Amino acid sequence: MATKDTLWEEAVHGAMFLAIQMLALYAAARSPYDAAVYLTACDVLINFYPVILQRYNRFRLAKVIPRRDFIQQKETPYRRAQDRL
Repeated sequence: MATKDTLWEEAVHGAMFLAIQMLALYAAARSPYDAAVYLTACDVLINFYPVILQRYNRFRLAKVIPRRDFIQQKETPYRRAQDRL
């Protein structure tokens, strides 16, 4: 479930990044370049960085989730006692 959440968030930020980059190209064609530079700089901080962060988090979660499931499935004396009740 957690990795699906990161995929969705990455897709939303990626789509917004592309949309604002198209707007920045339009601004560069119609006005001085400072507006396009400002849009691009803000877009990188607001949308591109979260895409990279979600990929990093998904990679880390992919390593942790199987280990967590394995630990939860391990048989412990406490768990055996609960099963007998």
